[in-house]
Amino acid sequence: MKFVRATGTYRVGSHAVPSDGPVLSVRAGDLVPDDHPLLEDSLISRGWFVETEDVPEWTMDIDDTLIRDNLQDLEDRRDAILRDLHQAQLTRSAGGGERVDNLNKAITNIDRERTKLETKLRLIERARNGQIAMDSGSGPDGDAEIREREGRTHRTASMSDDQRTALRMIEGDRFASDQAKELGTTVVERDPHGLAARWARTAADPAYATAFAKLVADPERGHLEFSSDEQRAFARARHEQRAMAIGSGSAGGFMVPFALDPAIALTNDGSINPIREVARTVTTIGSQWAGVTSAGVTSSWTAEGDEVGDNSPPLAQPDIAVHKASTFVPFSFEAEGDAVDLLAELSRIMADQKAIHEAEAFVNGDGSGKPHGLVARLGAGQTVPTATAGTFAADDVYKLSEALPARFRPNARYLGSLPILNALDQFETGNGAKKFPSVANDPAVLLRRPLHEVSEMADDPTVEGANIMVVGDLSNYIIVDRIGSTMEMVPHLFGEEGRPTGQRGALLWWRVGADVFVPNAFRRLQVAAAG
Repeated sequence: MKFVRATGTYRVGSHAVPSDGPVLSVRAGDLVPDDHPLLEDSLISRGWFVETEDVPEWTMDIDDTLIRDNLQDLEDRRDAILRDLHQAQLTRSAGGGERVDNLNKAITNIDRERTKLETKLRLIERARNGQIAMDSGSGPDGDAEIREREGRTHRTASMSDDQRTALRMIEGDRFASDQAKELGTTVVERDPHGLAARWARTAADPAYATAFAKLVADPERGHLEFSSDEQRAFARARHEQRAMAIGSGSAGGFMVPFALDPAIALTNDGSINPIREVARTVTTIGSQWAGVTSAGVTSSWTAEGDEVGDNSPPLAQPDIAVHKASTFVPFSFEAEGDAVDLLAELSRIMADQKAIHEAEAFVNGDGSGKPHGLVARLGAGQTVPTATAGTFAADDVYKLSEALPARFRPNARYLGSLPILNALDQFETGNGAKKFPSVANDPAVLLRRPLHEVSEMADDPTVEGANIMVVGDLSNYIIVDRIGSTMEMVPHLFGEEGRPTGQRGALLWWRVGADVFVPNAFRRLQVAAAG
C-alpha cells in the first residue's frame, strides 16, 4: 500500500458531504493511504498532499484495536477497584486496613500497565505520522519501546513481504506466550529461504486457529461451520503443508496452529526435561540442521614484515538429522464441549509427554530413528574410569573435573542421577565434614560448577561399565526442533468388543534431532571393571 503525506491541516470531505458523513481530518505530516475514498487526485495536484519518502511498513499494518480494548478493560477494572476502595476506607477502622493496602497495590499495577499501553499507542501514532524519534519523558519503557521498534524496522527493511507478514502475524497471536513469539520471530528472521515465514504466516493466522478448533471439536463435521475466512485459511494451510512436507498433508493430518505447536509452546522455561534446559537448542524448518565446528584455532607470534603463519583451523561440517516422534491422547465427547479450553489442555498434555519422551533419547539415544544421546554418544576418548572397580569415590570427582580440557571448563556443568547426587552429598572428609557441601544447595553446585539431576542416567555406582556422571560445556550438545507439527484427529475410538467408547483421539507427531557437536567438550565418569 502506498501513502501520501499532508502538507497542512485540512478537513477533506466536509464541503461535499452532509455534516454527519465521513470527514478526513489531517494535520501537517499525517500519512494517508493514496486510495482513501475521500482523497481526490486534484488534492494531490494542488499540493495538499505529496508522495511520501520511505515509511516503515510495520507502522501501517499495526492493528491497535486490541491495545485500545485492553486499555478500556483496565479502565473498567480500575473503576471497580476504586468503588471497592471507597467502601474499604469507610470500614478501615473495623479491620479493613489490609484490604485498603491490597486495593491500592492493584490500582498501582493497573496504572503501570496502562502507562505501557498508552506508550505503545503514542509510538504507533508518531510512526504513522512520520515522527519516529527518540522522545524523552515518554513514560516507563517508552524509549526502550521506540528503540525496539526502530530496530525491528531496520531488520525488516531487507526482508520479503512473506517475512514481514509472518512477523506481524506472530506479534498479533493472542494465544502465544512471549517466549513463543520471540522464538518464532527469531526463526523467521534467520531463515534465508522464507520457509519459516510461510509456515508462521499460515500457522499464526487467527482464522486458521479457530478453524482448527472446530475440527478438534468435531472432526467429521467441523468444516461445515467454517466461515469464509476460516475456509481460506484452512485451504492455505493445506497447500503450505504439502509444499513444505509438514506431516502427511493429503493423508488427513492438520498443521498445528502456531501457539499450540510443541516446538514453539514448549520452551526451556519450566521444562521437565533437564537436558533441554541446559543444552543448546536450535529451531529449523528443514529435515536437518548443518553447522560448522573446529577442533581449535592456532595462533603464532609474527615479527614485523614477516609472513603470518598458517593458523587456519581444521573445520568440519556435521549435520543433525531430525526424527519423527508421536504421541496419542484420547479424550471424551464431553471434553470437546469447549474447544478453546480443550485445545489448550491438549497442547499442555502433549508438550509434557513430548518432554518425557525426548528425555530418554537425549541421554541414551543411539541415533537410529531417534536423536543421539549425550551420554551414549561419547566414546573411549571422553571416558574417565573410576579409580577402583565397582566403586565410586570422592577422588573420582576430582579426576573427572581435571580430565575436561581447560577451554571448556568455564561453562562446564555436571550431570548425574539422584542416587549419584545423594552419594556426592554423603562424601565426608576425615574429620566428618562434608566434602562437597554445595551439592545440597538450591541450585546444586559441584566444584564451583552447576550440578543437574538427570533421572535417565545410570544410578548404581557399583555396576561395572555404568556411566554415572558427565561434565562438559552443554552448548556443544545441540537439540534441533523442526517447527511444523502435525495433528490428526481420530473421530471415534472403539473398545475391545468393537463398540464406540464415546471418545475421540488426537495423534500428534513432530520431528526432533540431537547430537554432540564437539565430543571433546565432555567427559563421562564410568565405573571401572575388574581386571
